[in-house]
Amino acid sequence: MFKLEPIGSTLFSSDVIWDEKGHARISYIYLTFTHYGIISIQFIYFHEGVHVESQKHGYFGGEHTIRVKLGNDEYLTALSGVHCDDHITSLTFHTNKGEHGPFCKRTYGYHKSLTRKIDVGICDRSEFCGLYGSFSEKKYGGYLTSIGMYISHNRSIIDQVPRTSFGATYAHQFVRAESLDHTTPSGHYQYPNVVDGFPVEPIRRRKSKLKDRILSKFNKAIQFLINL
Repeated sequence: MFKLEPIGSTLFSSDVIWDEKGHARISYIYLTFTHYGIISIQFIYFHEGVHVESQKHGYFGGEHTIRVKLGNDEYLTALSGVHCDDHITSLTFHTNKGEHGPFCKRTYGYHKSLTRKIDVGICDRSEFCGLYGSFSEKKYGGYLTSIGMYISHNRSIIDQVPRTSFGATYAHQFVRAESLDHTTPSGHYQYPNVVDGFPVEPIRRRKSKLKDRILSKFNKAIQFLINL
């Protein structure tokens, strides 16, 4: 599990940090916001068979309150938003079913270059591992200044191994790799290395058999005689 770079800024040491690492089964997201920014965020997530309410991150107040409801088979896959004036002025949650937002939506008059998105191609619920972020101090507005994601690629070994006859090497080249025979006892199959959460197939160099080498030379000799 590791952090992705957030939307927004974490440069100010006075910002109040919040963290929902590991709370991935989100059912509801509550947001309060004004015309200028997001004031608070809170989650209800599914944990050990029950719904659990997270701490309310941010401050009380705000002109608008909305509730985002995620279906039982719905999970977050990406985030996008606008970061301007040292805080987030628009926020959208992307899921495997679509998108929710944008919320706050203070985007007029700003260049598209201020738009940020976190999208690493999450395609399985187990890859999303929670959210984190920060709010500015109340005296500086008390707005959401950053929001980011935790992700993981620790799915089952069978899901990790690409269903192709090619494996990626450390040099990001593609080489022919031995196919995975699912009838082979697990004790005789060497699992691929995992680097930065991604499986890496080793380069397997197989020495040709003596019989094959003799036949190859014999065929070359016959071809040489035919061409005389």
